[in-house]
Amino acid sequence: MTTTIQDLLPQDFAYVILTFLYSNFVIMYLAINVGKARKKYNVKYPQMYSDKENVFNCIQRAHQNTLEVYPGWLIFQLIAGLAYPISASVLGVIWVTSRLSYAWGYYTGDPQKRMKGSYGTVLDLRPLWDMREKRYHARDVQRKLWQRVGDQMGANGIYDPIIHTYMLIF
Repeated sequence: MTTTIQDLLPQDFAYVILTFLYSNFVIMYLAINVGKARKKYNVKYPQMYSDKENVFNCIQRAHQNTLEVYPGWLIFQLIAGLAYPISASVLGVIWVTSRLSYAWGYYTGDPQKRMKGSYGTVLDLRPLWDMREKRYHARDVQRKLWQRVGDQMGANGIYDPIIHTYMLIF
């Protein structure tokens, strides 16, 4: 029997993928705004910040800060999405939207206004906290996923120590 990707992922995982796509569009939007600000404020590459234009620095900083937290969010979103795809997606959309609010506040040139987007910070770790509270269910989902991968590879003996180590971590 051939196993497909649909057999490995939860039924509603498409929502997690859509959340990833939404986040990618937001990252591109922020990058485009930095490019526009470079032209407007005449900040040439490779200079990251301007000595003269605080508004440019705020626009650049909004993008930079989002890029700093984005890899961690992607990992958390993926892990939470494997166990709770709908909840992770809803919280993910709120978090990504908060990055827009954060940027728009920062774009004013007053760094304190970036805090309008801080509502997403609380949600940053919420999916993992939910998984921790229901860790036995999450472990069951992880175990099933790893068993399916191992069964498909036909090498359970090789993957058993890896699966065991992974389960100890989580």
